[in-house]
Amino acid sequence: MNKQVEANLSMVVSKALGGLNMNALKYLLPLWIAPVTGVTFRLVFGAAAFWLIDIFCKPEGSTTRQKWQLFMLGALGIYGYMFFYLLGISKTTPVSSSIFVSLEPIWVFIIAVLFIRKSTWMKVLGIGMGLGGAILCISTQPSDDLASNAPLGNLMCLVSSLVYAIYLVLSNRLLKGVGNMTMLKYTFLGAAVMAVIVNTIYGFDAPILRMSLFSTPMLVLLLFWYSLPLLVIYYFPSG
Repeated sequence: MNKQVEANLSMVVSKALGGLNMNALKYLLPLWIAPVTGVTFRLVFGAAAFWLIDIFCKPEGSTTRQKWQLFMLGALGIYGYMFFYLLGISKTTPVSSSIFVSLEPIWVFIIAVLFIRKSTWMKVLGIGMGLGGAILCISTQPSDDLASNAPLGNLMCLVSSLVYAIYLVLSNRLLKGVGNMTMLKYTFLGAAVMAVIVNTIYGFDAPILRMSLFSTPMLVLLLFWYSLPLLVIYYFPSG
């Protein structure tokens, strides 16, 4: 299959699965899993899964320094993104959270303009309009049954998209020679370690663990919150 077609199909699949994932998150948080505990669940599972998958993959070369850089990027970038995003979606709606996730390319562009390259005023104007729309969503969306504190939730989702954009820029500039599986292994390891530390401070809260394996919340957790995000994360770097 043509590489460009494969990359485009991977992105379509990842976005479709991401939409299912957002609704699964909203169903589970915060009633069945506290957001901070949910972050720990996902990152520890992801780290374990990627280290297990790597056993069957072709070895990739990397230096000790690169591994530590990946570890720190994961501890700050991936964990920061996931922390703010899960807290945000627990307070707002899946539709609103998806709007702020879509702002990641805008943040990447702004960071590139400020620190890497120049741009035209038309592009800057377009980016400004996009950010203006996001700010309008934050300030005007009312709270309701699905959004217990929509403005705060939207703001957290906005911050999560900014954190992830910074992570993408740093990982691209500093670690271009590192393979996909190496990046996934060490960034998720760093994020998982940070998650366990923070969760120890906040306390563990997961009523879902007292439910049957075949209960609706548990099936949503296993089918949509773990397996689908794993595919999303795996396919995204390969594109």
